[in-house]
Amino acid sequence: MKGNTLAFLTLASIIVPARGQEGEAPLPQGIRKATAGQAAREDLETNFDRGLFGRIPATKPGSTPIAWITGEMARAQLAMQLTLKIDEVERLVPLGGGEKKKLRAAGEQDIRRFFDHIGEVKESLRLPSGEFARGRPVGTARTRLGIEYRAGLFGSGSYFAKVLATIVDETQAEVLRKAATERNRARRRTRALLMAQSWGDALGLDSEQRRKLFDLIDERIPLPERNGLGDYPYLIYQFNEIPRDQLRPIFNEMQWKTLTHHLDQIKPEQQKARVIELGFDLGEAEQAKPKPEAEQAK
Repeated sequence: MKGNTLAFLTLASIIVPARGQEGEAPLPQGIRKATAGQAAREDLETNFDRGLFGRIPATKPGSTPIAWITGEMARAQLAMQLTLKIDEVERLVPLGGGEKKKLRAAGEQDIRRFFDHIGEVKESLRLPSGEFARGRPVGTARTRLGIEYRAGLFGSGSYFAKVLATIVDETQAEVLRKAATERNRARRRTRALLMAQSWGDALGLDSEQRRKLFDLIDERIPLPERNGLGDYPYLIYQFNEIPRDQLRPIFNEMQWKTLTHHLDQIKPEQQKARVIELGFDLGEAEQAKPKPEAEQAK
C-alpha cells in the first residue's frame, strides 16, 4: 500500500520574499534593510490572513483557485451568511420588519466582534521588535480563528442567537431547535462520509468495508459544534478513542496492521492537549457519545 496517505488535510503556508523590479536604482543600505524588514513583516501578516481565510474555490475541478480571500472579502461573505441566516429563520417562524432589523444589527455586531478579535490576536503575536511572530503559536491562533470563521458566527453564544431568543416564543424556539438538529445530523453524516472515504482510499477498502466504517464513525464520533476545515486533530483524536475491538472486524490483516501502525503513532495525551488548545470542547463530545449497553440498561 505504498504511496497511500492517512492525512486528510495539510495546511501549508508559503512566504515569498519581496523582490525589487529589474532596472531599479539600488537603495542605500540603511533604507534597504528597513524596507526589507517591513516587507518581511507584511509578508508574515499577509500569510496569516491567507491561512485564515483561504482562497476563492476554483470554478472547475483540478483548476487553480482564483485568488486569496482578503479581510474585506471575508466581511462580505459573512454579511451574506447573515442575510441567509435571517432568511432561514423567517422560513421557519414569522418575522416582522423590526425583528429582522434587530437580528441584522446583532449579526453585524458578531461580525465586528470577530474582526476585533482577529486584531487582538495579531497584536498578541507581535513581538517587542515589531516583527510578527512565527511558529506554532501563530499556527494555533490561525487555526482556532479559521474554525470559528468557517463554522459561522451566528450560533449559540452569539449576539444573533441572544436576540433571536427574545423574539421567538417557546413553540417557535422548538421549531428552530428541531431544524438545527436535522441540519447538524446531515452535517455529521457528511463529515463521517468524508472521513470514511479518506481512510478507505488510504487503506484500499472495498465498498462494504467503507459502509461499515462510515456507520461506525457516524455512530461513535460526535461532531463538534465548530467544525469544518481545521477539525482534523479533533476527528483523529476521537477516531483513536473508538475501541479497537469495534474497528478490527472491518479490516483484513494487512489493512489492520497498517491502520494500527498509524494510530499507534498518536500519543493520546498530546493529541488531547492539542485538541483542547484548538478550542474544541471535549466535555460536550464525551456527553454526546453513545453510552455502553450496560449503562443504558441501568
